[in-house]
Amino acid sequence: MILLGITIISSIITLFLWKTVLNKIFIWACSRGHLNFAIWLYNSGSIDIIQLNGHPDKYSNLFYLVCEHGELDVARWLWSFENSRHELVADIGIMGCCEADSQHLVLLQWLLSLYPQDIPQNEAFIMCCASNFLILAKCLYGSGTIDIHTNDDVCFRHAVGANKDMALWLLSIDRFSEVLINDLSWGWYHKNIIAVLYNQKYKATHGRLGADYSAHILRRIKYYKVLMRVIGRLNKTYLRTCEQRYKYGGAGYGAAYTNFKTLTSLRVFSMKN
Repeated sequence: MILLGITIISSIITLFLWKTVLNKIFIWACSRGHLNFAIWLYNSGSIDIIQLNGHPDKYSNLFYLVCEHGELDVARWLWSFENSRHELVADIGIMGCCEADSQHLVLLQWLLSLYPQDIPQNEAFIMCCASNFLILAKCLYGSGTIDIHTNDDVCFRHAVGANKDMALWLLSIDRFSEVLINDLSWGWYHKNIIAVLYNQKYKATHGRLGADYSAHILRRIKYYKVLMRVIGRLNKTYLRTCEQRYKYGGAGYGAAYTNFKTLTSLRVFSMKN
């Protein structure tokens, strides 16, 4: 009797371990885009897709891992199971898509089409700003539900540290508080950001923004000085060239004289008629 019980328990443990290994292989196949292999494993009858899609840990969640690796075809196949079609799965897919790679634009667009349009994706947007995924951030913002000032302007705080292009884009969308702008100035804004802040007339009240503005003004003065010098040299070269070309006996003198005689003769002819 005891031996039978041990045998049964051993069989259960073996079955459990086998199923665990099989699930891991299935997750690997799906997340790496091996769709045909994944379908073959699923047809074996030992895979519970609904359970794998609903795993609370995102790094063990099947749909999250598939979207993290940008596997659109596999994601579409997983979505074809009716019990997978709920907001939680779409939501975690968007999170996975926005956390891993900036090139998952087509996948993100498809995921957004599955998700209720009135529910914002602020957390995914924050991830994009922190990771400098500008294309994905613009896609999310285009859904019309994003609040770029969410969580005390954490998006802009991340963007300033991530890359100037993200910060410049956010500044082009809306205005931020001058307290925030001055507070973040201690982090050394990129000179392109300083230029935008100066042109948008953010006041320098504290931090190092005032010093950054002064440096920006000096750079602009230097730029215009160089520009004026270049224009002056070009103008001088132009006048010298004209003088050489149109002096008596020059190549342009003969052509100009011929044109003048032609125009004069035409005018005389028109006056006679």
